[in-house]
Amino acid sequence: MEAVKVLVRELVVLAVLALFLELLLPPGDMRRYVKMVFGLLVIVAVVQALARPWQSLAQDFAALSIEETKAVAGTSFDQGQRMWEKSKEQALINYEDGLCRQIKALAGMHPDVEVLNVEVRLDSEESSTPVRIEEIVLVVSRPPPDVLEVKIGKGAGKEEQTDWAEQLRTTIADFYSLNLEQVTVIKD
Repeated sequence: MEAVKVLVRELVVLAVLALFLELLLPPGDMRRYVKMVFGLLVIVAVVQALARPWQSLAQDFAALSIEETKAVAGTSFDQGQRMWEKSKEQALINYEDGLCRQIKALAGMHPDVEVLNVEVRLDSEESSTPVRIEEIVLVVSRPPPDVLEVKIGKGAGKEEQTDWAEQLRTTIADFYSLNLEQVTVIKD
């Protein structure tokens, strides 16, 4: 019975407000919008009045299952934590695999080198938010022996010998902003 009294009181207040606002508004399209808004407010008031008995019933059921909800929430949190750790590990594996392919392609651009294997060691610290590269190890096939290049014309007679492994280390270290000591080239 209390719900009916509250509903009637709310409907009377809404009706008085609608009439008062309609008197203040100039004639025109604005009155239609005001009537529509107050119509929606009446619908909301009726729905709230009808929902009040169900709210207390829902609170009774919720009170009975609070402990059960905490237990379910705890296991769900643990499952979420495990899923997050698993996806983080998978993301690191995918990142490492992508780096290996990228380094293999970069090293493959060197004309004298055939890359057999690439190993990337990432920083294992949990605190480092961006994952950092600790070391890159390249296993390459033996290129033909170093050839002495003889220049003709300007600088004739000067011989240069290039160390392809150092060039490769420098290229990769510069590309990934690493120290030269972090890149190792192993000749197969």
